[in-house]
Amino acid sequence: TATSLARSLFQQKLVALKPLQLRPYIFGDYKYQSSTNKVLKWKPSSSDDVPIFAEYGLQPIWDIYQGVATATQAIGQESALFSSSLSSSQFGNPALSLQQSSTSTTSNNNKVKADTP
Repeated sequence: TATSLARSLFQQKLVALKPLQLRPYIFGDYKYQSSTNKVLKWKPSSSDDVPIFAEYGLQPIWDIYQGVATATQAIGQESALFSSSLSSSQFGNPALSLQQSSTSTTSNNNKVKADTP
């Protein structure tokens, strides 16, 4: 939940905001600036910035996902995460992909189609 994520970030001293202050911003288009301890509005045009949830919620999961796939390939076994025709290098960081997909549109009523491997 948003409350438990905010509490965890505060307890680990990753974010200096108290959980009740941070909770409303976790799932919105906001980023946390650690140098000033402020929450700012996130703009998709920013280079490497990602929203709070993508940085603190999705990025750790993605790091584990890539680590398991890399370790499996390193020992010579076929990865259940990636088929033999796909490699982990073909997939980018989903947090940064979020930024790119939010700025792209299609001619089909601005709907974005998601394909999964």
